[in-house]
Amino acid sequence: MTRNPVKMLLMVAVSLSVIALIISGCGRLPNAERMAEIQETPAIEAVDLGNGLYLVRATDTQWVRSLQKFVADHPNLRITAIAAGNQSSDGWDFEKVIVTEPRER
Repeated sequence: MTRNPVKMLLMVAVSLSVIALIISGCGRLPNAERMAEIQETPAIEAVDLGNGLYLVRATDTQWVRSLQKFVADHPNLRITAIAAGNQSSDGWDFEKVIVTEPRER
């Protein structure tokens, strides 16, 4: 079976483009100042909406701490999805709904 060099070149170009998009989408790692700010920010308590759904209304920095706290406070739950909303009408940066299910033992 002969290989078409044009197809091979095209496959390589597409693969490299996909890798570049993935890397650029990851963003940069937070610097030490940003990490210190996150660690000093108080967490917002998640509101239990029932049926495995929890609502967190927070700023960007509060979200990180709130997620850390949620995971620590709920070792019996596994997060299966997180749905993000836009800025809320009453001034919060965003609302996120955490979808959970019981963790199997």
